Amino acid sequence: MIKNTSITLTILLWVSIIFAQQPGNYTPILPTDQPKDIIRKAANITPSPRQLRWQELELTAFFHFGMNTYTNREWGKGHEAETLFNPTELDVDQWVRVCQQAGIKQVILTAKHHDGFCLWPSQYTEHSVKSSPWKAGKGDVMKDLSAACKKYNIGFGFYLSPWDITEATYGTDAYNDFFVHQLTELLTNYGQIDEVWFDGACGEGPNGKKQVYDFDRYYQLIRELQPTALIAIMGPDVRWVGTESGYGRETEWSVMPVDAQLQESISKNSQTDVTFAPMGDMTDSDLASRSKILGAKGLIWYPSETDVSIRPGWFYHQEEDHRVKTPEKLFDIYCSSVGRNSVLLLNLPPDQRGLIHENDVKNLLAWRKLLDETFQTNLATGASVKSRNGKHPQHILDGKNTTHFTTKGTDTTTVIDIQLKKRQTFDVLQLQENISIGQRIEAFRLEYWDKTGWKEVATGTTVGYKRILRFEPITTNKVRLHILSSRLNPTIAEFGLYKLPPSVVFKVNTLEKLRKPNPNNKAIGKPTQLKTLPDPKYNKSGNAGWNNGIFGSNTAFNDGEWLGWSGQDFEGTIDLQKTEALKTVSIDFFNLPQSWIYMPSEVTLSASDDGVHFKTMETQSNFSIAEEGVRRVSFKADIRAKHLKITAKHYGLIPKGYEGAGSPAWLFVDEVVVE
Repeated sequence: MIKNTSITLTILLWVSIIFAQQPGNYTPILPTDQPKDIIRKAANITPSPRQLRWQELELTAFFHFGMNTYTNREWGKGHEAETLFNPTELDVDQWVRVCQQAGIKQVILTAKHHDGFCLWPSQYTEHSVKSSPWKAGKGDVMKDLSAACKKYNIGFGFYLSPWDITEATYGTDAYNDFFVHQLTELLTNYGQIDEVWFDGACGEGPNGKKQVYDFDRYYQLIRELQPTALIAIMGPDVRWVGTESGYGRETEWSVMPVDAQLQESISKNSQTDVTFAPMGDMTDSDLASRSKILGAKGLIWYPSETDVSIRPGWFYHQEEDHRVKTPEKLFDIYCSSVGRNSVLLLNLPPDQRGLIHENDVKNLLAWRKLLDETFQTNLATGASVKSRNGKHPQHILDGKNTTHFTTKGTDTTTVIDIQLKKRQTFDVLQLQENISIGQRIEAFRLEYWDKTGWKEVATGTTVGYKRILRFEPITTNKVRLHILSSRLNPTIAEFGLYKLPPSVVFKVNTLEKLRKPNPNNKAIGKPTQLKTLPDPKYNKSGNAGWNNGIFGSNTAFNDGEWLGWSGQDFEGTIDLQKTEALKTVSIDFFNLPQSWIYMPSEVTLSASDDGVHFKTMETQSNFSIAEEGVRRVSFKADIRAKHLKITAKHYGLIPKGYEGAGSPAWLFVDEVVVE
């Protein structure tokens, strides 16, 4: 859903957290530092032990389970009758066993969501499992899940909602004491805790007030009681990637400027009714390029987590049983999250029985099979590796993340020639840096030899822990990897070439090619008018953001370029300033029902000579909402006109069976292209 969470804290709070972290993952920028000094510092920032362990997990799971499971809601209203919670076949061993079979290495339980119902018998509230009929009030989901994780050697963590609709003290100083009491219970009664997951949800409590959270106190308590626990997302160890689609940025740095952490939203669109003051933004497409870090006051290792639910909703809803993400969709998400230097947090909501539903299990295990089929055989194994200015070239094929290739002297570029043992057909490249000594690679290119010369296969920017690129199948016995730019000497821990199984064969993304700067676009920079202004949160590029020639992200609607309206139509006019012969008019929309964003119900193109009297040229409607992502609506205009008007009617109310059902749908518009 479109959520609105902020993680903005005072500078003093962040500084106290930063300096409390492990040596090596933070460095200040001094006033005397030159650009080369800042780049050197950025290249040598490294993860703390807890951050490195977390990154190497690659896959973690969320269990959204609680009162909402039994009320068929996503957000509870608080004070629901405890008698509603009564799972008939609760089996946390099944949850963890399924995760283990899927290759998921750590799980997080919603110990308490915003409705305040606790999945452990808290002594500080009656609104918990102890007041439910489940196990005659003697049950404890936290205890059972902790034991199951230990049994199957899976990491264990919990989510404790800072917002508690039920608690009477919410909105007062006393609530922070209450929250610390409950946090202490969870940190001391259930063995080792590997992760504590916070968001910044801050709505009203029973008294109509909002809470000022004492996060500094919460963090200190976690560090004291569970010093190895990672604190995410509203915390100092891990940040949110900025979208709940499961797709991360194509350029993802783990080294962040400290200024960027004092942000408007580490989880913007992750919850609603935020109280934290805006102090920067971490949802932009560019967070830590050279231009960003050169103006920083400090640098910190602050990696990203990418979250998504296997279903449209985060809690279980029976009507979604046949809308579980397919194995192929999950594979694409893996390549676009873990394969973009992030960790994937996949939500698996248990049903009312207390089991992971059969449909979820089936698709989850089929996804695991696709991953194994793809990545079990590195077609570059045994190859001869050479580099004119490289050291330890064979380390890129030794299967170890702790060893690496690097360059001699101070070289920041290199070419690695790889002679395969025989001709191979592949369509996947996987690269890894040795992040234990930092993240450095800024740009790379893969080429292959086709008997007539070297041909480009694929290009990329950041690598980090892992980078995966897919492309049309190539058959060759020689490839070479160019490191085009790096912060100091680049490192490559692992290099892999793989072949996709038939069901996930690479498809050329024609839309990605279309959404590139277009010099023939007659709409760029021309005077425009919007009948209704976008929501201020989604209007960073200005009201002319829909014809500024800059395309927004193909995976993140909140990157600053997309314009968004809640429950309102879009109507925009463009003055081309002279009569033009037009062949095509196109406009891009975002469709992401999981975030409450829908295709319009219809789109109309109108044309005019005087800007007053418009004639309807064409209307399109009946757009599918099944396919997530950017969708282009094109009109074959073949007209002469000076003024254009595009009208898009919003979807209406979100339909039953979708997250946010009954609420107004959002409409997101990006670039218009006139040719």
